[in-house]
Amino acid sequence: MSKSIQPTKQPSDSSDIVLETSPKQSSSQIGCLLRVTWMLVGNIALFAAVASISRQPAWTFSILDVIYFGIVVAVIAARFADITWFDGTTVKNEPVTRSTFIRYSAVLVSLACLLWLAAHAI
Repeated sequence: MSKSIQPTKQPSDSSDIVLETSPKQSSSQIGCLLRVTWMLVGNIALFAAVASISRQPAWTFSILDVIYFGIVVAVIAARFADITWFDGTTVKNEPVTRSTFIRYSAVLVSLACLLWLAAHAI
């Protein structure tokens, strides 16, 4: 885990700079990365995977299907980590409750399954 470095002046000499580490800012950077993952990167990866699945012959199962559902699980895990360890909020910057997380997971899984079925039906 990388730590951010912030310069501070030493009391003995105003021209010398001492570097101190701040783990809190590092944690917020990880939290931001998790938030971007579940909000943006994960969804782009899902659409890329479903586009690849739709290019296969209808109802042909492959490693792409495993990757697709792996992405679904990874996005839910990123959301869970964001909420649990980094005080994640909703898109509207409101506190997240357990029911919010369950609703998010249920909607994501439902839509992912519908997209997966549609991709195979094409």
